[in-house]
Amino acid sequence: SEWAGSAKALPDDAQPEGYDIKGNADSMLYHVPGSAFYDRTVAEVWFDTEENAEAAGFQKPPSQRDAADENESEG
Repeated sequence: SEWAGSAKALPDDAQPEGYDIKGNADSMLYHVPGSAFYDRTVAEVWFDTEENAEAAGFQKPPSQRDAADENESEG
Protein backbone atom coordinates (compact mmCIF):
# COMPACT_ATOMS: atom_id res chain seq x y z
CA SER A 1 0.00 0.00 0.00
CA GLU A 2 1.08 3.58 -0.52
CA TRP A 3 1.21 4.59 3.16
CA ALA A 4 2.73 3.02 6.25
CA GLY A 5 0.19 1.23 8.41
CA SER A 6 -2.44 1.21 5.69
CA ALA A 7 -4.29 -1.42 3.68
CA LYS A 8 -6.25 -1.01 0.50
CA ALA A 9 -9.98 -1.63 0.67
CA LEU A 10 -10.96 -5.20 -0.07
CA PRO A 11 -13.12 -5.88 -3.14
CA ASP A 12 -16.32 -6.30 -1.09
CA ASP A 13 -15.57 -3.27 1.14
CA ALA A 14 -14.76 -5.68 3.95
CA GLN A 15 -12.42 -4.53 6.70
CA PRO A 16 -8.87 -5.83 6.37
CA GLU A 17 -7.78 -7.68 9.51
CA GLY A 18 -6.10 -5.36 11.99
CA TYR A 19 -7.17 -2.15 10.24
CA ASP A 20 -10.25 -0.46 11.66
CA ILE A 21 -9.79 3.21 10.76
CA LYS A 22 -11.52 4.22 7.53
CA GLY A 23 -9.81 6.66 5.19
CA ASN A 24 -11.79 8.63 2.60
CA ALA A 25 -9.43 9.59 -0.20
CA ASP A 26 -11.84 12.18 -1.65
CA SER A 27 -12.13 14.25 1.52
CA MET A 28 -8.78 13.15 3.02
CA LEU A 29 -10.59 12.54 6.29
CA TYR A 30 -10.37 9.46 8.48
CA HIS A 31 -13.03 7.98 10.70
CA VAL A 32 -12.53 5.92 13.84
CA PRO A 33 -14.95 3.22 15.02
CA GLY A 34 -17.89 4.67 16.88
CA SER A 35 -17.58 8.11 15.28
CA ALA A 36 -20.49 9.89 13.63
CA PHE A 37 -19.66 9.03 10.02
CA TYR A 38 -17.96 5.67 10.50
CA ASP A 39 -20.82 3.41 9.49
CA ARG A 40 -21.75 5.37 6.38
CA THR A 41 -18.20 5.93 5.17
CA VAL A 42 -16.94 3.62 2.43
CA ALA A 43 -13.20 3.36 2.97
CA GLU A 44 -10.84 3.66 0.03
CA VAL A 45 -8.00 2.91 2.42
CA TRP A 46 -7.85 1.48 5.95
CA PHE A 47 -5.35 2.42 8.68
CA ASP A 48 -4.18 0.59 11.76
CA THR A 49 -3.63 3.73 13.87
CA GLU A 50 -4.70 7.36 13.86
CA GLU A 51 -1.02 8.31 13.82
CA ASN A 52 -0.50 6.50 10.53
CA ALA A 53 -3.65 8.04 9.07
CA GLU A 54 -2.39 11.51 9.97
CA ALA A 55 1.10 10.75 8.70
CA ALA A 56 -0.51 9.89 5.35
CA GLY A 57 -2.15 13.32 5.26
CA PHE A 58 -5.59 12.34 6.48
CA GLN A 59 -7.37 14.36 9.17
CA LYS A 60 -10.20 13.77 11.58
CA PRO A 61 -13.47 15.46 10.64
CA PRO A 62 -13.50 19.00 12.11
CA SER A 63 -16.35 18.12 14.48
CA GLN A 64 -14.16 15.51 16.16
CA ARG A 65 -10.91 17.44 16.50
CA ASP A 66 -11.52 19.72 19.51
CA ALA A 67 -11.33 17.41 22.52
CA ALA A 68 -8.86 14.98 20.99
CA ASP A 69 -6.28 17.63 20.17
CA GLU A 70 -5.83 19.05 23.66
CA ASN A 71 -2.76 16.87 24.23
CA GLU A 72 -0.89 18.26 21.23
CA SER A 73 1.44 21.14 21.94
CA GLU A 74 1.62 24.09 19.55
CA GLY A 75 4.97 25.54 18.55
